[in-house]
Amino acid sequence: MKHVFLLALTIVSAIATSAQNEMDGLRGAQNHTYGTARFTGMGGAMGALGGDASVYSTNPAGFGIYRKSELTLSLGYFNTRTQTTLNQNEVATRQNNLGLNNIMLVINDQKNTTSGVLSTTWGLGYNRMANFSSNTTFRDPNPNSTLLDPWQDRLDQTGDPFARSFEFDVTPAYNAFLLDTYQENDRYFHANENVEGTMHKEITRSGSLAEWGGFYSANINNRFYLGGAVNIVRLNYTENSTYREDEFEDAEFSTLREWEFNEELRISGTAFKLKLGGIYRVNDNLRFGLAYHTPSFITVQDNYETDVRSVFEPENPGDEPMEEVSFSPEGPLSYMQKQPGRAIASAGIILGKRAIIGLEYEYVNYSNIEFRDNAGNINFDDLNLDIEEILGATHNVRTGFELRFENYFARTGYQFRQNPYSSELEISQNAHTFSIGGGYRKASFFLDAAYSLTFIDEYPQFIYDPLYINPGLINRQKGLFVVTAGIRW
Repeated sequence: MKHVFLLALTIVSAIATSAQNEMDGLRGAQNHTYGTARFTGMGGAMGALGGDASVYSTNPAGFGIYRKSELTLSLGYFNTRTQTTLNQNEVATRQNNLGLNNIMLVINDQKNTTSGVLSTTWGLGYNRMANFSSNTTFRDPNPNSTLLDPWQDRLDQTGDPFARSFEFDVTPAYNAFLLDTYQENDRYFHANENVEGTMHKEITRSGSLAEWGGFYSANINNRFYLGGAVNIVRLNYTENSTYREDEFEDAEFSTLREWEFNEELRISGTAFKLKLGGIYRVNDNLRFGLAYHTPSFITVQDNYETDVRSVFEPENPGDEPMEEVSFSPEGPLSYMQKQPGRAIASAGIILGKRAIIGLEYEYVNYSNIEFRDNAGNINFDDLNLDIEEILGATHNVRTGFELRFENYFARTGYQFRQNPYSSELEISQNAHTFSIGGGYRKASFFLDAAYSLTFIDEYPQFIYDPLYINPGLINRQKGLFVVTAGIRW
């Protein structure tokens, strides 16, 4: 249990490092139900109902329901609100961005037959699976420690400010005159010892996880619908982090005005994935669906770099403040992530031409995430063992309802995404999403809109080494407004 607790301290740290952790694996594995406005409004629960371009992300057999060809375009406006608490100091931030949610070309071919394969549907498209945009800011005007404390202690243990393990943090701080040594005893000290200031930590994230590719499905006797999709998955992620200390008081023995530590992490990756699915139509009112998404292997390019900036009082009154900036080397890295497969079971209830209900269950085991080295010079054995211990299986649920009023439609949905961390860790990241939407549809065109709001359970986060600071708390809400336009022929 002690080992698990220490892992918990590690995984909730806000510091980006050049070493990989389970969060890098989750980033490419956790899919969200983004797509068309109809799909969003119904909580993504359309695996057995089909007939929507976003079933590309869940059950490609749903394309077999189509009776016409279709071209759709969906735009999404994302709004992420984050509130942090650190030692009872609260900060609220927002991050907005506009992005392409879905674009899909669906070609339906009706066969001139009364049995067997009655129609086939194929097409090409794009679907967003995750949006990483967020801004997280912590602030503490009376901290009991500083990031320089753990750096100084590490330096005292080794005595070498230019050790290779220090090149992204301690060495730049040393070069910026934030760390130095007492000549009489070779002990190290830092520039704001016994000085109270204000601590800030800001983390800005951007990027997305998206899939491109093609699909093919068939309608067999209006009873069975089979489909498959081949996807190219593309991961793009950027994280910029700034830790800053300023507003120093009682600086009798220090001339430091302010300093900051900047980190930049850029990650890109590509993978291939296969999705297979089927739908069984019991009767006019009931359908069942099954789908399986194969595990995928993402080839990742990772680059990490830092810099430290310090500002000191001028030596002579009237002079400009003395500023020092020191940069780390670039830290490029190439490796592979194995992402887990997923299984989806769904049901669709059709109440004549008046209403439909969708139900969906998804199973994903995140402990199957695995890191592999491409070049033979990195050992991921310890990380993979940690992932097996701290991540677990999840059971996700989606449900949606659509009501029809002639050419107008009203929709609502709910989805639950289970916390991926082991129950032994006192970390909860359950997510609850509520959605509403509506649309207008004619034989040759349609226009839909939807809004979803996701609440993520409050969870702790350390802004640096947990042995030196109390955890902060994060509350996050994610809003999404989607508009979809489409034509049919």
